[in-house]
Amino acid sequence: LATEKNAGWTDESVMWALRNANSGRFSVPLISLHGDRDALIGLPGHGTAYDRAVQTSGIAANHRLYVVQNGNHVDAHADGMLDYNCNGTPADEGAADQLTPMQPYVERAFDYLTDWVSQGHAAPASKTIPTDPKNDILDATKINF
Repeated sequence: LATEKNAGWTDESVMWALRNANSGRFSVPLISLHGDRDALIGLPGHGTAYDRAVQTSGIAANHRLYVVQNGNHVDAHADGMLDYNCNGTPADEGAADQLTPMQPYVERAFDYLTDWVSQGHAAPASKTIPTDPKNDILDATKINF
C-alpha cells in the first residue's frame, strides 16, 4: 500500500466506507468490546446500538459483542487514583477497586478474533463478562469469555 496512490483508497472506496461505516454491514468476523461503565462512550448508544444494526443489516453470525462488567473507557481510571472530582486531591473519592482494566479483555478478544479469522473457530457467543474489580485479572491468557 505504501507504493499505491493514496494508499490504495479511491473516491469510490472512500464513499462506500462513509456510507457503510455504522450500518452494521460487513463481511468478515468482527468483535466489539465495551465496558458497561464507559464514561465517554455509553453502551446503549454505541455498543448495543451497533449490535442492533448488525442484527438487522449485517451478517449477525460474524459479530460478537462482549460487554466487560465494570469496564471503563480509559484504564488509567481503573485504579481509582485520579482526581475524579477535580478538587486537587487524587483518590479522595474512594473509587479504588470499582472499575476493571479493559486491556486484558481487549487482548483476549483479539486472540479470539485471530483464531476465528485464521483457523475458522468462531468466537464464543456475545455476552456480558463478569469481573471483580477488587481482584483484577491482568493476564489475558487467564480470561475466557
